[in-house]
Amino acid sequence: GSVAMPHGWAIAEVHLLLRDCLAYEDGGRLVLFAGAPPTWFTHRTGMGIRNLPTQFGNLGASWERTDDGATLRLDGGAAPPEGFVLSVPKSLKPVVSVAGRTIENTQRGFVLPADTKQALIQLTPKEDIQ
Repeated sequence: GSVAMPHGWAIAEVHLLLRDCLAYEDGGRLVLFAGAPPTWFTHRTGMGIRNLPTQFGNLGASWERTDDGATLRLDGGAAPPEGFVLSVPKSLKPVVSVAGRTIENTQRGFVLPADTKQALIQLTPKEDIQ
């Protein structure tokens, strides 16, 4: 006969793949949305993570669309010692600020302080996807 991968295992693999798209640990940092496609950032319903266990505590993150971009809210208690890295596709020309300060876009993304609760993101997508 044939050997099939157990159904539960396949679901676990997909779950881990999705998890890595939305959040993964990188040393003392927690990287957010690195695997999310550009359309997820501009979709009117936004995206969210609820009670995701990480090495740094449970992560809660919501990406809510606004007229000129989005608001990222972080809750759930995750406190990575080196902060969060917000990954937004360069094609959306993101400008990120926390508490009125513009965050520099590094090679890896926007490094947000560990105590960040909210970040404002301005986006200039080619066309607004409804």
